[in-house]
Amino acid sequence: MAEKLFSVLLERLIAEQNIQAERLREGLCTASMMARIRSGERLPNKMMRDRMIARLGVSGERNEHLLNPEDYAQWEKRRDIVKSVQRKETKRAEELLAEYKVEKETFIMNANTGNALKLDSQGTQIWEMVYHGHSKESIKDYFAGLFPDSREAIYRDIENFFSILEKENII
Repeated sequence: MAEKLFSVLLERLIAEQNIQAERLREGLCTASMMARIRSGERLPNKMMRDRMIARLGVSGERNEHLLNPEDYAQWEKRRDIVKSVQRKETKRAEELLAEYKVEKETFIMNANTGNALKLDSQGTQIWEMVYHGHSKESIKDYFAGLFPDSREAIYRDIENFFSILEKENII
C-alpha cells in the first residue's frame, strides 16, 4: 500500500514540477529502479524518498506516514548521529557511525550542515577511494578497467556521484 501511495505522490509532484524522471533519479538510483518506484512496485527507503521529493521542492514531512519499522529504526539511528555531531559529542558520534556501518550501510555527513548521504556498495567503494586520496580520474579509470564495455556510463555515474558530494559540501 505504501508503495502505491508514494508512487502517486511522486507522479503528482513530477507532473506539477514538469521534471523529467531521468533528471530526478540522477545520482540516486538506476533507471530500472525509478521505473519500479514510479509504477508502485518498489518503495525506496525513507532517505531516498526524502531526497527525491526534496528535488521536487517538497519537504520530507509529506511522506512521514510511509515509514515502515525498518525505515523508522534507520531514521532514529541517523537522528542520533546528527544530534551527537550537533552537540559536539565526537566520541559518541563515531561510535554510532561505527555501529551504523556494521549494518552494511555507509553513511557520510557534513558535520557543519547535517547534510547526509547513504551509500550503496559502489558508492562506499568510491568514497573509500576518495578518502584515501585517489583522484576522480584514477577512480574512473579503475572502474572502467573493471567494466570496459561500460566506460561512458561509469564516467557519467562517477561524475554524478562527485557532483552530489560537492553539492552537499562533503568534499
